[in-house]
Amino acid sequence: NKVGGLSTQPRENKTEKMSDDDSLSNAINHAPSSENEAQINKHHMSHDIRSPAKSDNQEIWDQRYKELLKFKDKFGHARVPRTFAENHLLSRWVRQQRQNYKKIQSGDLSSLTENQILLLNKIGFEWEFLGV
Repeated sequence: NKVGGLSTQPRENKTEKMSDDDSLSNAINHAPSSENEAQINKHHMSHDIRSPAKSDNQEIWDQRYKELLKFKDKFGHARVPRTFAENHLLSRWVRQQRQNYKKIQSGDLSSLTENQILLLNKIGFEWEFLGV
């Protein structure tokens, strides 16, 4: 199946060499949940100083980020279609990240952190994607 010219079929070639950019993705995707949380916390702590308790917004962001990593692992890219029936919350979240990034680019306030931008960049997130 193709949506807006993008394949929504799982990748068949799983023998590709893993790049450094894929290492975080694979570590989080294939680790048990407590290890997923530890991986994400490790990356947040390296760039942001936060209170010990995560905010609800941060927990939601982390959950959607994990879903995006799974999407990328399955489809080979991080370009979630605007209307992605398998996970409409993920497609909405991806659009919101792009909107927040545009706010930052235009000098407006945004809830998107520098660390979140770095994590999204690391997995090849396209800020200007004009897909379906």
